[in-house]
Order: sequence, then structure tokens, then C-alpha cells
Amino acid sequence: MKKCISYIAAILFLCTSMAYAVPMIDITITDDYIGGNYGDSWDQNDGDVIASSRDIDSFDIDWMNVIINSDGDIEVTIQTDYLEGYLGTNYGDLFISTDGWDPVGTSGSGYTTDTYEYGEDWEFVLDTSHYNIYAVNEGNIDLSNDVMTVGSSQYRTNQEVLYAPERGESALESFSFTPGGFINDTDTPRFISYDFNLSALGIDWEEDGLDLGFHWAMTCANDVIEGGVSMAPVPEPGTMLLLGVGLLGLGAVGRKHYPQK
Repeated sequence: MKKCISYIAAILFLCTSMAYAVPMIDITITDDYIGGNYGDSWDQNDGDVIASSRDIDSFDIDWMNVIINSDGDIEVTIQTDYLEGYLGTNYGDLFISTDGWDPVGTSGSGYTTDTYEYGEDWEFVLDTSHYNIYAVNEGNIDLSNDVMTVGSSQYRTNQEVLYAPERGESALESFSFTPGGFINDTDTPRFISYDFNLSALGIDWEEDGLDLGFHWAMTCANDVIEGGVSMAPVPEPGTMLLLGVGLLGLGAVGRKHYPQK
């Protein structure tokens, strides 16, 4: 029986220590999203990148990595060969959904019917040009076909790429942005990254959990990445303590009914 009590005490210690150890999220979203409205004549990589053969690598997005630590600090890193200013295009803004990710279509098809008109509604946006976070007003979202000049280039239409805040619109908070580039003029790409805290989005992730969606593209949307990250709420320390006390109580009852000889 003493051995049983020792086991229960160990479980109690583990439960209480786990209650104070908020788990870290480290999830990589692969670029399985193609998106709707892409032209047939310039499809590359099974439609994933719209470009001439020589420009595939210049627009290709490989993956997006999302890391969240115990303080709610979040880093979104995007691995892409794209460089700011290429062929007159620019970095787009990072759009975030806080109520899940719900695109149109299926992963098997690459969501090739998904556009902003029919796809996910975004609650927040990180303005890459000014390093400000805004609550999204849908009327202020610029699509790729709002930004690009018709007939001047090939691009994927009806994809959200920029946010244009109204004059006097207040930013919620600022964030840190690290632009990409190539290392010492080689073909080894660097990453672009966004760093901020979940508190800017009004999220209590320990109590409510997380169900986030992300969207990023350059202004021509020749390649787009979208995806979601979810996590269940973190149990309250008091809940874990009650569980441990309950286990000890069961051990005491067992000792009373089954005394040692």
C-alpha cells in the first residue's frame, strides 16, 4: 500500500508541475495551398506558382512555421525565394483569423476555388509596410487585382494581399518584421518573419485555446500560402491539484478497506 501511495504522490507532483508548464507550439504549414483564379498559360509546379519557367524560384513559397512560447510570443516565419521589389511587386501583409481556418475546396485539389470573396474572413492583419497590427475592416482589404495593372503582367486574381487602413485608423500594436534576402549572393534564401504577442489579438490562449488561420502572398499573389494552427485550452492549475487530491483520496480509501497484514 505504501508503494501505491508513493505512486499517487508522484502523479500528484507531475500533475501540478504540468499545470504550470504551458506547452510550446512549433508547427510548420507546408505550401499545399494553390488558391483560385490562376491562368492556364503560365501555370508552373502543378499550378502552385504563376510564372515563366525562369521565374518559378523567384516567386515560390515553401512553407510557413508558427512558434508560440509560454508568454504568448509568436513568430511566423515564411521560407520563400521571393525578394521585395522583384518585377515591380512587393511583400504582402500577413492576414490572421482567430476563429479557425475555413477555406473553400479541399486540400487534395489545392483549394483551387478559394478566393477572398468565398474563402476565410480575417480578423487581424499585420501591415508589412508600417509594422502595425490592425483589426480588419473588410472594405480596406486590397486584392491582387486592385494592386496589379491589368495586362502588364501575369498574376493570380482575387487574392487578399494588402491592407489599406483609413486615415486616422488606430493600430492595435506594432510588431517586428525581418525581411528576406540571399546569403552572400548565393542561392541560399533567408526567411521573412513576423514577431508579436498574442495579447495584441485579444486572445487568452491558456483559457480559450487557439484556432488560428494565416494567409500571406506577395502583391501579385503568384504564390500564396494559407493554413491553420489549433491548440486546446491549458488546464487550470487548480483543476490539476483537485485531480491529484482525488487520487490521494482514493489511495486512502483503498488503505482503509484493504489493511496491510
